[in-house]
Amino acid sequence: MPAKLGRGIWIFTLLVIAVISWQWIDDSGVEPTAQNDTIEMAENQSDYYLEDFEIINISNHSNSTNGNANGRYLKLTGKSLSHHYLEGYSGIEQPSVQLRTKGDELWEANAQSGRVSAEFDVLNLQGQVELTHNRTQGKPPIAVDTDSITIDNTARVIDTKDTVKVKGGNWNYKANGMRAEIDTGVLSFTSGVEAQFAIPK
Repeated sequence: MPAKLGRGIWIFTLLVIAVISWQWIDDSGVEPTAQNDTIEMAENQSDYYLEDFEIINISNHSNSTNGNANGRYLKLTGKSLSHHYLEGYSGIEQPSVQLRTKGDELWEANAQSGRVSAEFDVLNLQGQVELTHNRTQGKPPIAVDTDSITIDNTARVIDTKDTVKVKGGNWNYKANGMRAEIDTGVLSFTSGVEAQFAIPK
């Protein structure tokens, strides 16, 4: 065997051993990713993202006696929506919600952020929540200020366990929680109720 060829094979063998050794050292310094970390990262991922969106959801079937026979109208708009497929919810920035009653009255809600279920029937709004019930027949609107609300368009209720300030015409309420029936407009307060009434002139 020629000396040059033998020397070349020997150098090639040394290079292969060096590459394998370097790869083994490099891999040994990498810690395996824990399964919980992988799951947490996957849960934080979204399968779609919307900006300046508008979604209208009308459900024609009902599981409760409060359902609107003509469908439950819900209009949801916002600055952005990020759908998290593993957890089954969508996160919303600056959400705005509209609901209609059986009598075609309008509920409107605005907040800094929120979440909506995969079926778009349950919404949780947080941060400077403003809720308004625009009533018909010349009745003044009812305005509610609070820190968070839950809107359940299947059960047809809006509720909160946070402090609420409610204004309607010539009266004001403050309480440590509230429940509102969407179709009837009936408000129920939990505790710490304070009321003020202005005497009509």
